[in-house]
Amino acid sequence: MDGDWTTLEMTEVTTRQNTLGPIGRRDYRRDCICNVVIRVPKKTGTRGANEHAQRARDILEGVRLANSVIINDVEIIRVGVQNKWYAISVMAEFFYIETK
Repeated sequence: MDGDWTTLEMTEVTTRQNTLGPIGRRDYRRDCICNVVIRVPKKTGTRGANEHAQRARDILEGVRLANSVIINDVEIIRVGVQNKWYAISVMAEFFYIETK
């Protein structure tokens, strides 16, 4: 791979039972992290990575999907040079409610 590339990883961090009740009416809050890692060839500098990271933040920040997935804080973390790549991580905390 010679050009820019991105990976996306979503991880569930914690689960909390929000409500009691019979099966089918129990709500569970699932707290998760979405990590978008952007890599650009280090020889191209950091500008492209910074632009991609800002776009990722704009896409994720303050989003509510289908009234059940709510994305909260989004941070841009400059990871730095890794081998021949310059990397930036965009971390977004989100949660959703699952009824079981």
